[in-house]
Order: sequence, then structure tokens, then C-alpha cells
Amino acid sequence: MANKINQYIIDKGFKAPKETDKTGKIPVHNSYRNGKGRPEGVVVHETANPTSTIGGEISYMQGHYKDAFVHEFVDGQNIIGVADTDYLAWGAGYTANSRYIQFEQVRVHSKDDFAKELLNGANFVANVLKKYNLKPSDSTIVTHHQTSNMFHETDHTDPDAYWTTSASKWFSTTYKIADFIWLVKYIFDGKAPLKPTTPNKPVTPSKPKPAKKIAEDGEGGVATIKLAQKIAGTTQDGVITGQYAPNAKYWPKIHQMNTKYSNGGSLFVVTLQKKLGFKGKDLDGQWGKKVSTALNSKLGFKNKSAFDKTSVLAWQKKLNSGKLF
Repeated sequence: MANKINQYIIDKGFKAPKETDKTGKIPVHNSYRNGKGRPEGVVVHETANPTSTIGGEISYMQGHYKDAFVHEFVDGQNIIGVADTDYLAWGAGYTANSRYIQFEQVRVHSKDDFAKELLNGANFVANVLKKYNLKPSDSTIVTHHQTSNMFHETDHTDPDAYWTTSASKWFSTTYKIADFIWLVKYIFDGKAPLKPTTPNKPVTPSKPKPAKKIAEDGEGGVATIKLAQKIAGTTQDGVITGQYAPNAKYWPKIHQMNTKYSNGGSLFVVTLQKKLGFKGKDLDGQWGKKVSTALNSKLGFKNKSAFDKTSVLAWQKKLNSGKLF
């Protein structure tokens, strides 16, 4: 039986708009854990900003993609693609990023727009699932809240509160991920005459390629950093940017540090810090004493604050096994 909001969408005969393509401004092309064009599902987000617009959200994200980005945005009137779904996005933590396509809902302010936004999101999800030969289920369609609980790499709970508040306010009901999956399946199964947002012809996914082995020489050069960045799901340029120069004593054998004497930081280091269990103000993107000590501990060197040749060698062995540490 359909949720009250899903039934409203069906009864009203709402149709999804054609997708608008605004990809091309995010020069990040990192493959999913199984390879290019091999996502395992979709993560549902919402922006948590009651005053923003879809255009404003997209403009801001395109200017700050090095911090975070998703693949798609929807509201009550639009479905807008901003990043290539063949490659991962940075919106839900390392593990989720390596597995899922991600889309954001922008907060809307009327009954019909909320219903249409759910329809637009479901239409996008149905079509990308078809594109990548996936089926709608509770394992291929998840919320950001669910990935937070699954992987413990973020503490976000969206879109739960937005769905709950909007469903209660305008429809005197609830709306949960199971209801959204029902709507996606309804569209996926062809029960609604909706315009496709993306071509339904399945693509032939690339076969996953084994990671290229790096030299285990205790020298933290370009190849070592690139492999670490690949495993972390961040830009693979072989350089750790924005590092505070006086911290060099804590990484004597990491040679690919872009140093400065002011705050900066690296998205790769932030990802590493999260994986090491850092929180709050400690997620500063700086590889200092805390990072070297924590990473050394993971590699079996207790109470060691300098990431020297022995540390790098142990790290290279882990990286060659496909693990960050």
C-alpha cells in the first residue's frame, strides 16, 4: 500500500522534468572501489538550509568542491546534474563515497513542491539504478543517516528531520526511506509515465583494475601518496597540500608535502584523520604529531611521533594490500 504522499503524487499525475546537465565544473575523476562506472547504490541527502535555492547551492558547491560535493540536486521543479556519476563524489565519508552515487534535496516550502521533489529524487534514482544495472532495494538506496550508522565516518542524520517535518506539516503523515524506495520501485517498474532524467540504456561497466603496486622502499614519494589518495577516495595528485612547515619533523620521509607557514590543510589528511578516529577541531587537515603518532600506532609502532623510513615502509606494505593502514 502506498504512503499517503506517494499516493498523492500518483493521483495528481505529477511528471518529473527533464534533467539539466551542469556537469563539467568539478575536475575530480576518482573511481569507485569497484572501478569507473561501478557504483553500488545511491545516498539521499538534504541541504538543511531553509533559505537556500537550488542555484545558490550548486554555485556554492562548485566553488568549494575540494571540501565536498555530490552528483545531483533536486527541488520541486528541477533535477540538475553537477558531477559525473561514473566517478565518486565526496559527500558521505570515505567508505560511502567509494560505493554510492549521491544527491541533495534543497528544502522546499509548499505541499506540492515537497511531493514533486520526492518524485524528482525518485525519478533520478530509478534512472541511475537502471543505467548501472542495479535494482531498487534497501541496500541500493540509503540515507546519509544510514551511512553514518553503517560506517561511523560522519554524524549526519539527513534527510530524516526534513522528511518528518514536511510530511507531518503538509500531509499529516510520516515519510521514511522505505516509502522513498517504494516510489523509486514504482517508477523503476514502469508504473508511472514519467520522463526519463537520464538515458535508460545500461552502460557496460568497466572491469575493476587491480591497484598498481608501489615500491616498498621507505621513501614517501609521489607514487606512495597517489596510492594512499586513491584508497582514501581523494584527488590523486601525489602531493599533500597546505601543510604547516614546522611539522616537518614529524614526517621526515614523506617527501611530497606542500608546506606553508599558515593554516591550510589537505582533504586527504582530513580523510586520514577521520579514519584514525579524529573529531571536531582535530580534523584540521594538518599532518602533525597527532597524525604521525596515530598512524604509527595503527602500523604497530606505539608512542612513535616521527613518520620515518621504517614507518613509511610499513605503510607502503599496507597500501599495496589495498588498505589505508
